[in-house]
Amino acid sequence: IDIQSSSKKFISLNRNLKAHRIAWKYAMSTSGVQSQGHVSYHLPNLKGYKCDSDHDMILRKQCKSWLPDAEIDDIVQHLTPMKLDDLDINHVPISYSDSILSYYRDSLVSFITESHHDSVFLTEKTFKAIIMGHPFFIIGTPEMHARLREKGYHTFENLFGYDKIVEYDQMSSACSKMRDCNINELRNEILQNWMPSIRHNFELFFDSQCDWNILENKIKTQLFS
Repeated sequence: IDIQSSSKKFISLNRNLKAHRIAWKYAMSTSGVQSQGHVSYHLPNLKGYKCDSDHDMILRKQCKSWLPDAEIDDIVQHLTPMKLDDLDINHVPISYSDSILSYYRDSLVSFITESHHDSVFLTEKTFKAIIMGHPFFIIGTPEMHARLREKGYHTFENLFGYDKIVEYDQMSSACSKMRDCNINELRNEILQNWMPSIRHNFELFFDSQCDWNILENKIKTQLFS
């Protein structure tokens, strides 16, 4: 993590369509925080999707249970597929075909939408943030944070100001809080108060007695390929 030079507050990657990612993306878009982070959502032209038709079908099915009462067309307008912004003119990342290492280096924290929001299922999405030196918050059941603490990792509820982000109202509030914070104050808060926890997590991952080889190689492939 290049804390001193990072230009964005956060990174949030939301590839495959899931209900909690739809709600989180809508909260980012409507709150105005989206432009302050590196954000992707349902990357277009990927295998398994017919893009707009599949997206709209899933979106309309999920809106009623997750999102506030609003005109469906307005929700759809905020949830168009979105690539990561270009950090330079020659770099256009699509899925895992190009490294997203530079996006982690250009951001301070990670908001993670894990594969499942309602069960403890931790994947490389979380561990990428750990090895990149990011404080992180997982959107979904707080039991995922609890499981990480059981394994010896530090979590960052006190930095973000929330114990959990599960319901849409909590997502909207968290986005507004991140929008209103000053990036330099966030930078200084991390440098002054959270670097020992970040280093601890990094070292614990690589010093773990568990067999992390498969997960570690997958992370390295996605970051550095």
